[in-house]
Formats: sequence, structure tokens, C-alpha cells
Amino acid sequence: FFKLKKLKQGDKVIVSSKTGRQLTYIVESVEAFTPAEAPMERIFGETGERRMNLITCTGRYSRKKKEHEKRLIIFTKLDGEL
Repeated sequence: FFKLKKLKQGDKVIVSSKTGRQLTYIVESVEAFTPAEAPMERIFGETGERRMNLITCTGRYSRKKKEHEKRLIIFTKLDGEL
């Protein structure tokens, strides 16, 4: 997930299964939030669409808290099957 920060709006994320099925998701936005500010319903809530949100850590690492200061969220929407 280290390279997720390089994604930008319009990029494709392709998920492949062991059987060869592929799903293509289009990046709609890349946003960073502090844990307290993260829009939980937007990230984890139900939608009428097929979406995949990727989550990783970003920002400075606090040795005291043992965590990064922000969460990087990649919001994607299913484009189609290959």
C-alpha cells in the first residue's frame, strides 16, 4: 500500500482473482484525514454503487502514539469487468 499515495483521480485500480477474473475501479479522489476527522459514513457506509475504498497511513509517524498522523483514503468506483 506504500505506493497508494501516487494514485490520482482517473487512475485505474485492477483487482484480479486466482481464476483470472478482473474488476477495474476508477479513482475518484485521494484524500487524507486525521483519525478524528475521517468521514466514517462516507468511507464505510452503504451505497447503491459498487465501490472500493483503500485505506493506509500517511504523514509523520509519532513514536509516542505509535501511529501515523493521518489516514490516506483512495475512493474508487467500479468501472467494469475485463
